[in-house]
Amino acid sequence: DKDADEAASAALHSGDGNAARGSGDGTAAADTDGGGDGGGGDDGDDDDDEKSESLVDEAEQEERIGRAREFKAQGNALFAQRRWHDAAECYSDAIEAAARTAFRRERAVYFANRAACNVQLELWQEAVDDCTEAVHYDDAYVKAYYRRASAYERLDKLAAALDDYSKVLELDARSTAARDKCTHLAPIVRARQEKEKEEMIGKLKDLGNSVLGKFGLSLDNFQAVQDPNSGSYSISFNPQGGGGGGGGGG
Repeated sequence: DKDADEAASAALHSGDGNAARGSGDGTAAADTDGGGDGGGGDDGDDDDDEKSESLVDEAEQEERIGRAREFKAQGNALFAQRRWHDAAECYSDAIEAAARTAFRRERAVYFANRAACNVQLELWQEAVDDCTEAVHYDDAYVKAYYRRASAYERLDKLAAALDDYSKVLELDARSTAARDKCTHLAPIVRARQEKEKEEMIGKLKDLGNSVLGKFGLSLDNFQAVQDPNSGSYSISFNPQGGGGGGGGGG
């Protein structure tokens, strides 16, 4: 696995700019951890989750995870050769082979590795979906959060991307790449949210005016006044307010 990882890193560094970015921040390089050490079993924190997925017996689990590790090794070799489609198929085989086993960390790696292929293939939503599965099996999987954040960016889902980059920093405060991303995205996300809020308020005002207009009124007839002591608001009515013209006399 170590040889495959080094080969994959070399292939990524020699490729296009997208691959080079991924090799440095974890968005593209295939992960080689979680296999072959026999330590991929359940941590004991996901009992409810395991109950919802009936596990095969222990002997079959060992047989399944052995086949899954072989598929993963094949996928790593193909990934190093930049054969993204073929590598993704091997990781899919690993995912299927490892189903209904308690090797949660390894299952997370298989999904994250297929996500790395999807990043290279620019299949952004598929990358998001695979990373979501990866963090389901390992909720402290830094690379999976980073890959998902990168894919969210490409899908222009910047608030979701910012959440994942923030999660990366929560798990690894030394990640300068995630910190730079948070610094860059935070003001953009705030500006978008403010714009969306203004648009929503505008639509609500239009709706309110359409209802009040039937009575010769508009929202301009109502004014919110803040109490300087309590900070609370009260609504005052001004019959001379603009818009409706006050034509609703009896």
